[in-house]
Amino acid sequence: GIDGIEAIYSTYKPADERYIRKIATKHKLLISGGYDYHGANKPDIELGTGRGHLFVPEEILTKIKEYKNNI
Repeated sequence: GIDGIEAIYSTYKPADERYIRKIATKHKLLISGGYDYHGANKPDIELGTGRGHLFVPEEILTKIKEYKNNI
């Protein structure tokens, strides 16, 4: 099984994010976010920036940490 799904991503459209969040809720999955940084492999992407609009709320990390502390 899996514990979470990346619902927040710099190139997702709002509808994509809503759809993935709906799947996460249905299957009781954690939500994570990412921006596809891979160091020198993707030099056009800066650490913490990604492409397009990206904002991962602090509460996402808090929920992941809580989950990790309870397993």
